[in-house]
Amino acid sequence: MDPSQADVYVSLGNIYFMSKKDPEAAISYMKHALELTPTDPEIQFNLACMYESKDDLEAAIRLYDQAVSHGLEKAKAHLRNAMAKRMKNAA
Repeated sequence: MDPSQADVYVSLGNIYFMSKKDPEAAISYMKHALELTPTDPEIQFNLACMYESKDDLEAAIRLYDQAVSHGLEKAKAHLRNAMAKRMKNAA
């Protein structure tokens, strides 16, 4: 595995999030992947999902929005849902 490739960190992030149930480590790996490829909408989306699972809606919304702006259609529904959660929490 080449540590200069974002895919390595995406894989580690997904493993730590899904298998090891360690969202902090998962987010750290995914953030590193995003630093390597800052306009990758799939990485933005995955990281947004991780933030949303921790109820960090501001970070999730920002990343879903970026994923949408980079053409990832599936992020639109997630963006709307996270915005609705934020509104509900503010009420």
